[in-house]
Amino acid sequence: MGRKRIYNNAAERQKARRERVAAGVPVISPKAEKKVSRPARLTAIGSAIKSLLTEYRGWLDRLPQSLVDGEQASLLSDTIEKLETMADVLEDITPPRGFGRD
Repeated sequence: MGRKRIYNNAAERQKARRERVAAGVPVISPKAEKKVSRPARLTAIGSAIKSLLTEYRGWLDRLPQSLVDGEQASLLSDTIEKLETMADVLEDITPPRGFGRD
């Protein structure tokens, strides 16, 4: 026994699809996404942290003089220090290659 038909013909099926797309319903692709390797994801995390670090340093540099000695500047400095620590830790990580690719 086969699966019960939802639409009587191809025209009805296409019309229903167009309505779903117009309504903004996400279209599920049957194709599976390609898995990104762990070392590539680790590199992406390091790049994101470095980008954030640059943005926070710029934010601290652009603070008005009236806020330089305030709590905002202190929080920004703490955030920058923690991001620098995280960047240093990620640089020291050498993930195993495995499967004879050492």
